[in-house]
Amino acid sequence: MFIIECMNGKIIQKYSHFPDENEVLLLPCSYFEVLDKIDQGNGLRTIHIKQIQPPVLLIQPPFSASPLSVETANTVPRHASSTNIDPNVTWNNDQMKSKAEINKNDLDKADGHSEIRFELKSSYDKLVLVGRYWPVPNVNKPNAVVLFVHGSGEHCQRYRHVAHFFNKHQIPCVAYDLRGNGLSGGQRGFMPNMDALLDDLECVIKYIRKDLDFTMPLIIYAHGTGCVNCLAHILQRRKSRPDCQAMILSTPSICLKERPTPLAFFASRVVSSLIPRLPLLISGNYTNEYTDDKEIVEAYRNDLLVHDKWPAQTISLLLEFGKLLETTVVQFPVPVTIQHGVDDNITPIKMIQKWAQERVKGDDVMFKSWPGHRHEIHNDMGREDVFNYVLEWIEKRFKIEQH
Repeated sequence: MFIIECMNGKIIQKYSHFPDENEVLLLPCSYFEVLDKIDQGNGLRTIHIKQIQPPVLLIQPPFSASPLSVETANTVPRHASSTNIDPNVTWNNDQMKSKAEINKNDLDKADGHSEIRFELKSSYDKLVLVGRYWPVPNVNKPNAVVLFVHGSGEHCQRYRHVAHFFNKHQIPCVAYDLRGNGLSGGQRGFMPNMDALLDDLECVIKYIRKDLDFTMPLIIYAHGTGCVNCLAHILQRRKSRPDCQAMILSTPSICLKERPTPLAFFASRVVSSLIPRLPLLISGNYTNEYTDDKEIVEAYRNDLLVHDKWPAQTISLLLEFGKLLETTVVQFPVPVTIQHGVDDNITPIKMIQKWAQERVKGDDVMFKSWPGHRHEIHNDMGREDVFNYVLEWIEKRFKIEQH
């Protein structure tokens, strides 16, 4: 029998899940230092390990490729994996490769498409942010680039199929796991404050502009609570708006079915101030309320990188921002299309339509409703219609020739 133990004594087994931010994440191509080995007899051996910074930048396959295989002499190999990352691991931004330096060996072929994993350190607190870049082969000067900002509890690899669609139309795509989500560092779902989220977003945009050397129009495609990042940047950083030329807000989760009572707001503030990291279960199991594609529902339920527990501070932050949007006009400085599924039961379309009509302003604002679609319109059956609409919207605004 072979066991690997975390620094705090917890045992890592196949498909282990450790929500605490101090846990270790075992991934393919990760580097670990063996601290000591303990032979406990009866064939049981415990090895204490510590994750360390690798000597080179690691470009690796998607998480689902294969877990880390660990073995010792005279033992059967065991697989160890976890869905969290050690936030103490630091990455040197000098290790990041520019577009010109990307080697063909760095490209992972996923479903026939090229994919590059990258790591950045947030300018807010040096937290590790993990992202994906889907380039368009043999295209030196694309006409546009899309940046995905995912929703609550998920991760950027769930947008791979959307990126592949845009790749077919000569548009490269970038995405990143928000702090506390996916492979990025931090306690699962924890948002310390809005500045942290905005600094993270700016950090990824800087990567697109400087490391990838992309000067073409940048379109931010945000989904669910990911739309909060875009809206907060417009409202809170008016003098330094993000370097993007258009926004797509897909089923923005900026309100609840029922407005929280004053008591709920008060309780949220008290708990978040006293125990900000207290994890709370708020969304339950992923069901067909999100999408009518049963395969995607099943894949989500088996996805080791998703979660449904949110700390009190995060809930309070989102509630307070939603309250702010009720009385604040959002003046979009760039073209924006807001799209929503008519059958969305998570964030009812009537509430979003009312908000868009009363509080959204700008020179180029569109609202697109999708009959028969639910919360994740990019994952519903018939999602190709959604993709084609977004593509046409982008091409018209930036005068891109149809492919």
